Amino acid sequence: MSMFDQENIERYVEGGGARCPECGSDEIEGSSFVSGGGDASQEMRCLDCDAVWEDVYVLSSIRDR
Repeated sequence: MSMFDQENIERYVEGGGARCPECGSDEIEGSSFVSGGGDASQEMRCLDCDAVWEDVYVLSSIRDR
């Protein structure tokens, strides 16, 4: 069961993951990425309210170097 309702999740995603989905603080930090199979995830934490969640990233393209 998620501690975030769908509205908070949508607001977080639409805002580019810049603010805590619980309290709205911009004091958030992430751990290292875990990737494989076309997606990646990163555990995130709010430094103000101690909320913890996982960002999920999906491969959408590549860049030529």
